[in-house]
Amino acid sequence: PERNNDGGLKKSDGGLSLFCQSEKTLGASKQRDLEANELEQAHIYILKNCDEVLPFLEEFAQIHVDSTQHLSYDEWNKQFIEWFQDKVAQLHKEDDSRIMENLL
Repeated sequence: PERNNDGGLKKSDGGLSLFCQSEKTLGASKQRDLEANELEQAHIYILKNCDEVLPFLEEFAQIHVDSTQHLSYDEWNKQFIEWFQDKVAQLHKEDDSRIMENLL
């Protein structure tokens, strides 16, 4: 088990499931800006670990099965993020639901 996991989930306010875990911090907090590559890594980590994004990951993989086989991990992630942003923006225009707001 995670050392900072307090064993529960916060009540959801309609946000993404990934952010509904109730956690305690370890030690004193420090604030720092992320480097560009760290921000990109955090972005793809969040996308790949968010239940609401899983159907989009599967759709992207199915649509691009042939064209992405030769891509590096970083290039695949970059193409997925670009495709995902376009896909969610398109869905947002078609459906003004709260989930679409959160995904944007």
